[in-house]
Amino acid sequence: MVKKYTLVTVKTPSGWLLINRTNPPYRGMWNTLGGKFLPNETPANCASRELQEESHIIIPPHDLINGGRVFWHVDGELRAELFAFFGHTEDELVMPRATREGILATFSKDWLLADNPGLVPDLQPLLHYALNGERHDYASYFTGDRLEDFRIADGEIDD
Repeated sequence: MVKKYTLVTVKTPSGWLLINRTNPPYRGMWNTLGGKFLPNETPANCASRELQEESHIIIPPHDLINGGRVFWHVDGELRAELFAFFGHTEDELVMPRATREGILATFSKDWLLADNPGLVPDLQPLLHYALNGERHDYASYFTGDRLEDFRIADGEIDD
């Protein structure tokens, strides 16, 4: 069964909010906020709930911007469908901040798009498109933990 998750990236006055997670997958790497769906939850509702749980930032589901989906393949198998969302807050956040999920911090767009091995492997290519105003469906292909390919997949994968 293909799992469903959300990815939430929020622009704050000090930069884009990421989390360095304390638990797998990708422990010790910078990632978006987000997580697993609850039963009967819509993608936007899940993204809003996870954002509030992980950062205490409240952005209603209707204020989140749909950033497309990432179809996450590992070792030749579709493992997950990731629903990407983007939001904005004018709240001044005290950063960095430790939470039960990991360390929250904000980063500039330039830092996010630079050659940066500290980011989750398929986050940087997603952000390259999304932070430049593009919205697509994407496919990422991993062998183990190594990203082999990331590409636009509009219309390639059935809903």
